[in-house]
Amino acid sequence: CINISDRDNLKVNDTIIISKTGDDLIKNKANELLLKDNYNNSREIAYEWISALHHCLKNLNMNINSLRSDLKKYEIDIPLHTLRYWLFDNSIIGPKKIDTIDIIYNMSKNIYNWKYDISIIKKSIEIIRSYHLKAGFRVRKEFLSNIKDTINKIDVESFNSKDYYEIDTSEYGRIIFYKIINFDSDSIMIDSAFANHLFEDVL
Repeated sequence: CINISDRDNLKVNDTIIISKTGDDLIKNKANELLLKDNYNNSREIAYEWISALHHCLKNLNMNINSLRSDLKKYEIDIPLHTLRYWLFDNSIIGPKKIDTIDIIYNMSKNIYNWKYDISIIKKSIEIIRSYHLKAGFRVRKEFLSNIKDTINKIDVESFNSKDYYEIDTSEYGRIIFYKIINFDSDSIMIDSAFANHLFEDVL
């Protein structure tokens, strides 16, 4: 059983490829494209809202529940796991509702010295998100181009239900090829915040 976030276009006997690299391919490629287009400090600017939250947390003696309560007073009512994601997940770019940054600014401006204007921060978040989309297309194109010869050598037709083929690469880590034998009827729900992540497969 392999968890697949979008299987609308998949059918039985298709081949799927999963990269199990330790690096964040999308983020690395996005950084490369950002640098090329002279958006060198976009991430630093975009992450200002996270710096403000960390400062608020430190001001509350690192009590994350107190921070959540303070946010709730400002009408940001989020689950604890979402707040932990905002604070500690390196994949975070911006909150789902971009105007949340205005509220965080008003909540923290008396204890945190914001370096950038809110409008610039929001714009940087939009830029980074758009470059992550570009990076996704670029990685996919380069990835398939680089492993084309490998794909041609694999006898996918002979695969049974638990068969797979794997290779190790310097750029993409361990790559595993599977053949779609059948589909389970159960739907798999994945939060949109994790749409750019490659999920672990389960054998």
